[in-house]
Formats: sequence, C-alpha cells, structure tokens
Amino acid sequence: MDRWLAGAPFPVPEPAQLREAFLWSEARLVRKDATIRLFGGAYETDPALAGRKVECVFDPFDLSVLEIRWNGSPYGLAVPRVIGRHSHPKAKPEEPGTPPPATGIDYLGIIAAEHEESARRHRIRYDALAGDGGDEGGDGGTQEPGQ
Repeated sequence: MDRWLAGAPFPVPEPAQLREAFLWSEARLVRKDATIRLFGGAYETDPALAGRKVECVFDPFDLSVLEIRWNGSPYGLAVPRVIGRHSHPKAKPEEPGTPPPATGIDYLGIIAAEHEESARRHRIRYDALAGDGGDEGGDGGTQEPGQ
C-alpha cells in the first residue's frame, strides 16, 4: 500500500486518450474502386489507397465514419457508400402517374360484414363442448339463431 501511495498523484487520461483506447481496429484491403467492406457495409476511401492494406479504426457503436490509417499514420476518413439508381444523363426522369379515380366501393367493409354475419350464424356452443349442453342432435356444436 505504501508503494502504491508513493506513486500518487496518478495521471488522469485526457478524453481523447480515453476515446482512442476504446476504439476498435480492423485490417482491410482497399479494392480497386477505392472501397472497403466492414461488417456488411461498404465505405469509400481515398483513391490513392487502392490495392493497399489499411487499418480501419472506428467506434463499434457508430459505423457512420471510419478513420483510415496506412503505415501507422492517419490517412483520412472513409464514409459509407451510397448506392443509387443509375440512369443515363439524357434520360428523362419517370414521373408518377395520376391515381385512378375512387370507385366508392368499400371492399374491406363488405368483407367485414360478411365475416360478422358468418360468425353470428355459426357460433360455437361452448356448453356443448363441455358436455353440459345435452347435444343429442349431433349438429357439431353449431347453433342456429333462435335455437
């Protein structure tokens, strides 16, 4: 304990040093199109790194930006690659058509009404399932209205 206390005051790390201590690191090979793959995502890097093995330093809880290091020194950031739809520059963009006019028919309402009518006509006789209903006719546990 004396030897421990002899070393006091203990140095307190700076916030930047703490952040650096908890970052993750992965080695990746930069593809010919200057992209890397990391945990299922594609990231764009500096084109000068194509074909080189780099170190990706990142926060595991925020994969939106990766710090790239090459030969132990920082070499910029890699950002997520946005894949968009390709179209020819002279092609006119598609415009959505006008929706067809409403028919005024409530299909879901019709189906719901039919279902309710069917459920009303074919109710389950729970007393017959327990054997207390005295079901002698053998109608399968259904009851018509008014019976």
